[in-house]
Amino acid sequence: MYIQKTLDHQDEINLIIEQAASDLYEEQKILYTFGQKGRIYTLRDFQRHFVNLDTAEKLEAPELFYDYVKWLHNVLTSRNIEIEVIISGFQILRKRMQQSALPMSIVESYDSMLSHSVHLLKTEYNG
Repeated sequence: MYIQKTLDHQDEINLIIEQAASDLYEEQKILYTFGQKGRIYTLRDFQRHFVNLDTAEKLEAPELFYDYVKWLHNVLTSRNIEIEVIISGFQILRKRMQQSALPMSIVESYDSMLSHSVHLLKTEYNG
């Protein structure tokens, strides 16, 4: 499957990832553009987001996640993925985490980093 690393609460994270990928494809109407192969990449990307969120949270170093977001922006936009899709993905993850069974302390930490990342993308990259 698309899991690279097992995280704490991996089952709940997998559910969030699946739901968020479906939401993103529905909201952005990108199935036609990227197809099923693109959906697999989206699942992998969302898993990477959680790995990087987890690392930054455990090290109490949110700047690690922000550096990852800058790198992600460069990689995805070089592959013709619009910045709005990245921002939408982060916003959907935030919403799905709020509705999840993840511990509130993790939700709050991840949500803060994702919220700041959306702001960063909008201000630094005109998203």
